[in-house]
Amino acid sequence: MTDETKVVYEASPTGHYLELFPKKNLCLGTHNLNPGEELIAQIIKVEKGIIKNKIGKDQEVTFLHFDPKHKIMPMVCNITNARIIASLYGDKHSDWHGKSIQIYSGEVRSPEGGMTQGLCIRHKKPGVGESVDIYNEKLEACKSMGQLAATFKAIPKHLKPRCVATKDKMKGKIDA
Repeated sequence: MTDETKVVYEASPTGHYLELFPKKNLCLGTHNLNPGEELIAQIIKVEKGIIKNKIGKDQEVTFLHFDPKHKIMPMVCNITNARIIASLYGDKHSDWHGKSIQIYSGEVRSPEGGMTQGLCIRHKKPGVGESVDIYNEKLEACKSMGQLAATFKAIPKHLKPRCVATKDKMKGKIDA
């Protein structure tokens, strides 16, 4: 993750041409993430399914299905991503249900051997459900804009979006 990374909880319109073709846009892909976005999604089901590959043949793949309230399409899960999820949540895919993953677009080796953009899973558990109380208390204790900026900068990136309201409230108090 970089300073420009934005954590999102649902796929957003990107203007990619595949958005114009609903039948070609049935699975989550790199085209569903804007530059710098990383998607946090909760797995609700893992199952085998069939897709048409690039030459029109049926191919069996593993799908990750996500919490429907976030309107995230299923994702084809390759062996690399499955290994990462297993390292986070255990080898039994039934243990992945209800667990959250952080998805980003990265450079991967294509089946043809070259490099391409593909969906990758961060090798860390996302901060879903982590308390931000301690960070909000630190922000509320700030007495200067410099201290506020340094305190906010020290908050883990995946938790910052949940502390912005407190930071903004303190900016108003310090400026007053």
